[in-house]
Amino acid sequence: TGDDMIVNGTLNLNSILFGSGSLLVNKTMNWNGGTIQASSVISQNATLGIQNSIAKDIKAAVINNGKIDWNDGDIIFTSAALTNNNEFTINANNKNIAFNNSSTSIVNNGKINKSISNGTTSIGVAFTNNGTFNINAGGIKNIGGNSFSNTNTLYIKSGCSLINEGNLNLNTGSILSGDGAIFHH
Repeated sequence: TGDDMIVNGTLNLNSILFGSGSLLVNKTMNWNGGTIQASSVISQNATLGIQNSIAKDIKAAVINNGKIDWNDGDIIFTSAALTNNNEFTINANNKNIAFNNSSTSIVNNGKINKSISNGTTSIGVAFTNNGTFNINAGGIKNIGGNSFSNTNTLYIKSGCSLINEGNLNLNTGSILSGDGAIFHH
């Protein structure tokens, strides 16, 4: 509490990570369950692995400058923001990113790849894509009336889809590619 924590090895998080200090992951963090309640940075050569079917809760800012592999479990945002500046891979099948209040968001300045799983991943937070978002398998569903804003590359592979139930904003600089579908409800 008050001091920063630096991880130069492997951290397995199964409970609550909290404090007024911040977390800096320089190698590996396996998030198996619990809550991130301290501001966290994933360094350039580090990996955050999101494992197990247990729901996880983010209650602080998380900045990814390395790699996130989301393999399983729903992610619930409470007054939190995730900023991806490098690589975020969605391997989780039929999982959700949900919110507990309206001050939650994901900002992608790097690359997000939805691959492997053929199910639909639901995003229930405000989402801004300033980088590249590749939907290579299954679908992405924007739920809860949230905004999905794009200012760069959105690729939807044939047989894949973006299902929008909120506000879809294709802003200046938007590049849509691929033979997939966009559905607006």
